Amino acid sequence: MDQVNRLLLDALGRDVLTPAMVTGTLEDTLTAWQAEGVPALARREGMEARLGQLKVELVYLTNALAGGAPPASVREAMQARERERADLVAQLGHLDGLTRFTAGVDPRALRDDLGARRADWQGLLERQRTQARQILRKLLVGRLSFEPFEDAAGRGYHIRGQATYGRLLSGAVSVVPPG
Repeated sequence: MDQVNRLLLDALGRDVLTPAMVTGTLEDTLTAWQAEGVPALARREGMEARLGQLKVELVYLTNALAGGAPPASVREAMQARERERADLVAQLGHLDGLTRFTAGVDPRALRDDLGARRADWQGLLERQRTQARQILRKLLVGRLSFEPFEDAAGRGYHIRGQATYGRLLSGAVSVVPPG
């Protein structure tokens, strides 16, 4: 088991926690955030326009109800528009949160922070077994599979698994709302 632990820690240090992998993942994420900005603005404008429409429709429906229109059909129409309005307000709140989040991210500071964290993780993998296991728990998704093989060099195992930086990076980015 000690050999397997060492091989796994070596593989993670060599293949997963490399500067190129961490930086590449960060750059891909920043690019995706920036690409989301323009469509999000267009979606926001469409949602705000629809909210304005709903407000007008709700006034008409309220006036129709006050004017003696059949109550059941008017109430149903009003309820449907109120549900749609609540959904749009929630979506706008989500877009506002994303906007605050991305505006609060300083790419240079994030790159520097991740570089320092990666170096810390790398050092822990090499020196501290207990902390290395904690890093493993955060990095790995699901179970590892061990596939035996034999070749000219001898017997061994292919270790396969999936890793994610998500749980390791918690706290790397924090957004403080203005005010």
